[in-house]
Amino acid sequence: MSQSNSERAGFAKLGKGEQYWRDRYQWLLERGYRLRTRYHPDWVPSWQTDPNLSEGLTEDSETLPFGRLIDAIREVDDSYVILKRISRKDSPEEVNIFQYFTQEPQRSDPRNHVADLLEVLHPPDEENDIIVLPVLRPYDSPEFDTVGEGLDFIRQTFQGLCFLHDHRVAHRDIRSENFLLDGKDLYSDRTRAWDPNIKYDFTGPAPLKQTRTTCWPKYYIIDFGFSKQYLEENMPPSETPKFATDQTVPEFRHRDVPCNPFPIDVYTFGNLIRVDFIDGDPTSNMQHGRKGFEFLRPLVEAMTEEEPSKRPTMLESLERFDDIASKLSQLKLRSRPVRIPGGGVHRPNSIEQIRVTTAHWARKAKFVLKGVPALPFDPLRLKAAPRARIGDADQGNDKLKPGVEEQSTKPITDQSDSPEATTFKLGGSNTSGEPPAPVSSS
Repeated sequence: MSQSNSERAGFAKLGKGEQYWRDRYQWLLERGYRLRTRYHPDWVPSWQTDPNLSEGLTEDSETLPFGRLIDAIREVDDSYVILKRISRKDSPEEVNIFQYFTQEPQRSDPRNHVADLLEVLHPPDEENDIIVLPVLRPYDSPEFDTVGEGLDFIRQTFQGLCFLHDHRVAHRDIRSENFLLDGKDLYSDRTRAWDPNIKYDFTGPAPLKQTRTTCWPKYYIIDFGFSKQYLEENMPPSETPKFATDQTVPEFRHRDVPCNPFPIDVYTFGNLIRVDFIDGDPTSNMQHGRKGFEFLRPLVEAMTEEEPSKRPTMLESLERFDDIASKLSQLKLRSRPVRIPGGGVHRPNSIEQIRVTTAHWARKAKFVLKGVPALPFDPLRLKAAPRARIGDADQGNDKLKPGVEEQSTKPITDQSDSPEATTFKLGGSNTSGEPPAPVSSS
């Protein structure tokens, strides 16, 4: 399809957010991060010098969807990373929260699903920090192949949110875009940060190597710009709500009335499950929900109660979820969830439906014969096992069950004295050394 003159001019002209990164190209390069040629101060669009190239189809015509984020190569190990500009004024706790969950013992706790913080950069003469995160992809890309795969995402996210609440951190902006997937085991090729279905070198679509069921990837939580970690003596908190993405939150109707932010997290995650997995969003052209998850509706309705005091805590919601999962048959867990068609969602014809369904159950039969589980966790065992924590973040109770070692949960409020960067080692904090291996983006 041909493009208008304004669209063509847009490829050759950097947006305001892009100009920020161009102006720091050399500074970032000196610190080991190489931006794409588009952001080199002397960049000339490739299609203007090579007649064989087409604007909009080259790497240097790929723009940024969000001016505060940019993709880069970390030169020390050639890893693909995301740089995020964070305003200290607008997001005063985001860097501290990332640092807190990067330190031990939080870092190695299996319940920790906060995206790995690789480094913090401190640009000179400005009120911004730049955090470095590995590149991840949307949590539902690729599509879930089974109901069990969808349940694994929900359970991992419940677990990660419980971990935040155990450490008195309220996320305060739970939405689909803030949950990402580490897809390195799903694809053979490195993919683009802003178009994860395309190979990094722009040579074509990235083929799927395997489904989640054969590798069970990890999901991550990002974007702590609205988040807050509370001191133990201030639990449970009561303050005016932070108005965020999900505008259906009942507490948002009374912005001047103090409330507890932890039940809001419960509501917004419950509403995310309802929108993404059951009913869809009537205002969206692409999100009409999925068939196959109706059994979660009673849990969702409890989590989205109008009255905050009637909602279960995040931990209680996880326990109810495990109870529901323990009652599902293997046939149900291996069944194929289907996006409800309409708008931009393709409606397959009868022949397509037969072909896709037949191929699906042929794959599942092989998994059954090979003993590949339909879930990476045993819901019956989890249902019977005691929880490591019995603390209720909403009540400020941080007691542990007998036999569980007490962990430090003091907030991190200071940053490195280094004027330029703070680098994290695996198993360490605020120390110079090799960054940990990549695992997300914000």
